[in-house]
Amino acid sequence: MTFMRKRFLSLILGLSILLYALHYVALQYNLYFNVSWSDSVMHTLGGVVVAAVFSFVWMFVLGKKMPSISKILLFTLVVGIVWEVFEAKSGMTMVLNEEYPLDTTFDLFFDLFGAYIFTILNKDSSNG
Repeated sequence: MTFMRKRFLSLILGLSILLYALHYVALQYNLYFNVSWSDSVMHTLGGVVVAAVFSFVWMFVLGKKMPSISKILLFTLVVGIVWEVFEAKSGMTMVLNEEYPLDTTFDLFFDLFGAYIFTILNKDSSNG
């Protein structure tokens, strides 16, 4: 297993565990209700994880070079939209109906922001 493959797997595993742990703590202590920015942090971290998983599959399963920022952002946006639809259909949303469009917009923005952070931190990888 190459160094870059190990790096990506370690990143994905570590960030996924962190995301799960933070989500668990947020639910246990009602942080989503009591700390207004906690949902934004979770969506940013989720965007990083989605971008990392997509890039891993793109490079190490499909055998291609690091995907472009537009591909990473588009994939992250699609995953974010699917998540928001799932959240709405399953009744998991924690906002009032009139607040939902704005909340969804912010959630998608932070998903994309997380993916963008990933691309900035991994720009060296796109050179080969």
